[in-house]
Amino acid sequence: MFRYKIAIFIVGLVFASAGHIEVKASVGSGIDSIENRFIDQLELNLGLLKGAVRPLDPAVFDRKEYRHNAWAWSYRARAAIQAYRLTGDQRHISEVVTGIKYFVALKQWKTWNKSRDLWFYEVTTVGLITIPVLDVLLLSSEDEYVDGLVKEYKDQWLAVVDDNVDSLEVGYRQRGPAGYYLMPLDQSKVEALNHMAVFAAANARLFEFTREEKYRQKVDQIYNFWIASSWKPNRSTQVWPYSADLDESRNSKLAAEPYWKASITIELAVAAHRIGLLENTNELNRIRSILTDNLLAYNSNNRLVWKKLVRKIDGDIQFKLWLKIQLAKLYAPYNEKIKRLDSLKEKKKPAIAMWHLLDCSGQPPIDGLSHRVNEDNNATSNSMSRSIYGLVVGKVAEHGLCDKVISGDQMD
Repeated sequence: MFRYKIAIFIVGLVFASAGHIEVKASVGSGIDSIENRFIDQLELNLGLLKGAVRPLDPAVFDRKEYRHNAWAWSYRARAAIQAYRLTGDQRHISEVVTGIKYFVALKQWKTWNKSRDLWFYEVTTVGLITIPVLDVLLLSSEDEYVDGLVKEYKDQWLAVVDDNVDSLEVGYRQRGPAGYYLMPLDQSKVEALNHMAVFAAANARLFEFTREEKYRQKVDQIYNFWIASSWKPNRSTQVWPYSADLDESRNSKLAAEPYWKASITIELAVAAHRIGLLENTNELNRIRSILTDNLLAYNSNNRLVWKKLVRKIDGDIQFKLWLKIQLAKLYAPYNEKIKRLDSLKEKKKPAIAMWHLLDCSGQPPIDGLSHRVNEDNNATSNSMSRSIYGLVVGKVAEHGLCDKVISGDQMD
């Protein structure tokens, strides 16, 4: 596989050893600070990836549901795969393979509900773990080193993926051209759109690797459900709720999805585009406009800044948030509460790095997006896994290394 060594390595010292490339920047070499920061982010991600596999300890686990820490592991693993493609540094891909071996040994990728002490299948956990597994398998078909790492495991890995994916069919419903999953512990409700988006992205990769039409159909049906659940508040953007109502007429009356959750949902359109399902790029254009028109704006210095009091993808000013701020000014204890809540919300800002996924979907890069993300990361000391993944995808696009989109004549 052709590997592009990004420009900063020209001024670095490159040490090659058997099967390993190590990159070190020389002191005082004048490396551009942004590129230098990017290398630091790759190293940070690698370190955090190593600690992302966390077996359950019920005595100390304090959240509602345990998903094998798959939110963190999945995006960090995906970032590491792309870091390997960018740099050739085999540590990144080797650490991903180590994590995959752990999950394959589990065999069942179930979620645990703490209050019920119950293990169950859901699209979120299965989708999150499946994506890096398939990304490595797909990469092995074009990269000799990766193929050597995984050749003896391919059949085993795919069999475990199939078992977990098939176990979810009991909760799937189809209505016309659309399809959706019910929540496993409350089948009166539809699964959240961002959860189904993760699973659709996994199915897109399964189709790429196996060419089995059932996976492509699943992506198409979930995509159609998302479209039916969306509405257009203006000409340029398309928005949707966090969890859709089966009565489509009610969806536009629901609150639009918060941007940090929508940063996951937008991969549904990216996945559909990736396997040639989109006849045009209208939805991708509208997703791009969510960020540039609804959430952010360019200031007088042509830099991206956040719009005030906006946290939903429709761009509406949150009156309740404004009211809380006014109350906080009058009541000191309430002010401390607001500060804590605002701190949590601030830490979610770097999630917008996921809009870089559009860079590999035929959309023009959003000027200043990486800079905006890095500023938000600095402000919150944030190490959000989606943020690092989005930034790496931006670099992949910048260096012309995006995965090829499957066209209609490649379906056979």
